[in-house]
Amino acid sequence: MPDSQRKGRVCAFTISRNERHYLPKWESHYGGRLGFENIFVLDHRSDDGSTVNLRCRSISLQREEYCEVWKSQVVSEFQSRLLQDYEVVVYSDVDELLFPAPGGGGDLKALLLSVEEEVVAVTGYDLLHYREREPALDLSRPVTSQRSFWRRNWYLDKPLITRSPVQWSVGSHHLEGRPEAPPRRDDILMLHLHWADHEIAFEKLRFLRSILWSEQSVERGLASHNRFSDEQLERVYAEDIDNAVGRLLSGRPAEPPPELSQASPIGPVEHIPAAVRGSV
Repeated sequence: MPDSQRKGRVCAFTISRNERHYLPKWESHYGGRLGFENIFVLDHRSDDGSTVNLRCRSISLQREEYCEVWKSQVVSEFQSRLLQDYEVVVYSDVDELLFPAPGGGGDLKALLLSVEEEVVAVTGYDLLHYREREPALDLSRPVTSQRSFWRRNWYLDKPLITRSPVQWSVGSHHLEGRPEAPPRRDDILMLHLHWADHEIAFEKLRFLRSILWSEQSVERGLASHNRFSDEQLERVYAEDIDNAVGRLLSGRPAEPPPELSQASPIGPVEHIPAAVRGSV
């Protein structure tokens, strides 16, 4: 498509496998902001019905085994193809929702088109489930109206907004062949839902443990958190979330320290600002 026809066009895409909970949320979030005709799902052998009645465009991938290296190659190649028709291409996992920071303007599409660089990173936050007080998520409603706590996560400052072809690394946390990190937009936030619902997290973990993983992924320990035991995941919830929220509510010092860096990427648990509640 000529550049004149690409101008002003924005799309988003993801790759999904049996994501019956978060894929509908991802589709409605981006489709409602960018247009469902501009939303794409790479369907990696889903058999749970999650990709049957999508309003957006779905592309079937038939590879049997799950491989993180293959995944990064597939999404990078698809991003390059989309740039033939779109000025800006956003890639995110199904549990990653981009939205404007408070005061940054309410129009996600306008913010994405305001990006001038070839690629920029977002500002990432984990949405947290405090099981003592919060019920299971109703994903037909805004998730930020159902949760009270989040935490800044430097590791989620992923280079997801692109204007030129890129090669993402495993997990899309970095770019291959680019030693310097791309600039980060602090007015475009990314909400990570992985820790937002205890039962969904366990269901997803048990499914991921059941599928065939490539030898390369296993031997290199790629995405090893997706092969945790139930006990390991429960420990994360108990120690990293329940205890951290308890410290916040009791006024005890936050752990880890609030300074964010590559060595200490996760900030303290905080109350979700009122300006964010109900927005996503």
